[in-house]
Amino acid sequence: MRRGFYHYLLTGVLLLIPVSEGVAASENITIEQGDFNGVGQTITFCEEPAFTLEGEEASLRNVRLVGCEGVKVPAIEMTGNNHEIEQVTIETEGVAINAIGTKHSKISDVRINGDGQTDGIVLEASERITLSSSEITNVRDAVYLEEGGGHRIEHVTVDLSRYGVHMMFSNDNTVLKSTFKQNVTGLMVMGTDRSRLLQNIVRQHTGASAQGIMLYEAENSTVSGNDVSANQVGLSVEGSTGTMIRKNRISENNLALRFKTTNGMTVVDNDLRGNRYPLFVRDAFDNVLSGNRFDSELVIDLDRDRRNDLVFRADPYLYLLSDRYEALELVYDSPGLVVLEHLLKSQDESVLVDHAPRFLRSNGLHFSFTFSAFTTLMIGIIGWRLGRKTK
Repeated sequence: MRRGFYHYLLTGVLLLIPVSEGVAASENITIEQGDFNGVGQTITFCEEPAFTLEGEEASLRNVRLVGCEGVKVPAIEMTGNNHEIEQVTIETEGVAINAIGTKHSKISDVRINGDGQTDGIVLEASERITLSSSEITNVRDAVYLEEGGGHRIEHVTVDLSRYGVHMMFSNDNTVLKSTFKQNVTGLMVMGTDRSRLLQNIVRQHTGASAQGIMLYEAENSTVSGNDVSANQVGLSVEGSTGTMIRKNRISENNLALRFKTTNGMTVVDNDLRGNRYPLFVRDAFDNVLSGNRFDSELVIDLDRDRRNDLVFRADPYLYLLSDRYEALELVYDSPGLVVLEHLLKSQDESVLVDHAPRFLRSNGLHFSFTFSAFTTLMIGIIGWRLGRKTK
């Protein structure tokens, strides 16, 4: 049972280790059960992880861990079940928290600062881990999930990293009310089933290959209530089925939505105004698109239901044309190009159509017609013509 001086088997006892500020841990500290409270002190680790949590109900709290320069060992290793990590600050060039086969554990109020080359938190073949109220910066993948699943990530902030959350073959995960800014990609979801991305802020992912959210070969995902703005691509879905995209604000992006070889999606009630391009579709036409808000320079609303009577067609022709010839951006979605789109449009079976797009006025010139306005205009024209004839 004993691994040097720093191996503890605790039974519900609060443990205070009297280490001085900046002390180097000569050996790994292993906690099998009980509570380790570092009382706010700093521990420097070099050749071995600072802590290992194993067994059942081990707890680590209130400590700062600093890795030696060039050290790539994890700061904390975790196996077993029902553990808790709380109020821990980690500065390291290696993985901050590495959990393998861990179940029903909590990580909260953690601050991680890395070197941009290694992951922050790795949950491998683990189940039902809750990560909350934490900040992670300058790592490769802030939270990497592989296999296992049922995790909940809530109120987490990630910036200056490659991926904010990276899911690989891990199912039934929820990312909720978290903020991802200035990464390569905010949320990367790959090979998963039943992922839920809810009420997150995903902003300023602006590199050449940057994306706010990417779903790749992801089944039955839900993307709802998110603010996805100022990204190169807001939301990209490829090779996925059964995706629900609803009530998101996706704005100020270079391209709001990109769908490739993906079907069985439902895309409803999203605000897609203010993007350079709203939607690009390729080989993704067996989907439902309805009630979304688009910028529109030509609006006809005869029944006054706040839905444009002109359908929105996600035809790739004009997107590719204006992307190739930048001068056309100034008139993209203008009435002239709308007419051109209808003249040169693709076949209906090869485009994605919103048959009832909603509209709200945005800055810019609009041509909005209601039945009464149209009638008034015609009466005015007739009266003007009759008046000219009587002179």
